[in-house]
Amino acid sequence: DRPVGVRKAAGAALEELAEPSDVRRLIHLIEAPENKLLRSALQDALVAACRRTTPESRAIRRVQRAYRRGESAVQVCLLHVLGRLGTQESLRTVTSPFYGPDSALRNAAIRLLGGWPDASCDDVLAHIAETTSDDIHRVLAVRGLVRALALERDLSDADKLALIRRGMSAAKRPEDRKLVLSALGQVDSLGALEMCGEGIGDPEL
Repeated sequence: DRPVGVRKAAGAALEELAEPSDVRRLIHLIEAPENKLLRSALQDALVAACRRTTPESRAIRRVQRAYRRGESAVQVCLLHVLGRLGTQESLRTVTSPFYGPDSALRNAAIRLLGGWPDASCDDVLAHIAETTSDDIHRVLAVRGLVRALALERDLSDADKLALIRRGMSAAKRPEDRKLVLSALGQVDSLGALEMCGEGIGDPEL
């Protein structure tokens, strides 16, 4: 095995040099079992190559095809690539494994959704928070929803308030309910004031 420092340096160089024409080759390298220790660096390079592709959606579709045929460890790696690209097209793929049988993919999916680069995942996170039976996933979904709402620029105050109410209903822990209530500062409406009043009446808050 190569020393860790050498692998990191090689990975950084690969990321810097990756071109759109390298997307297919990088996917094949990620899929190769003998490269499992290099997957993190290859992942960085693949993200860079995809971002340099015009249109980016062409590279994303290639990654999605590889994701669908890959074994679990490869799928997790490619899911991270799609999550980091953070497009509407990649959002559908990142969301899909959450209701599947693979726990590694579910865990990767919820963490990627919680750190999504824009607010396009807010409804998805609200739905996960409402429906999951996993306490950790619920907490991550609620936190991700609050984060997404802070990034939201297009929703009306009424729609924001509806999402906040969904998050509040889903949150089980007092600290999570307090976090959801903090999002009311982004809503300028009578409904937000009323919801604040409801929170004041809750002894746990």
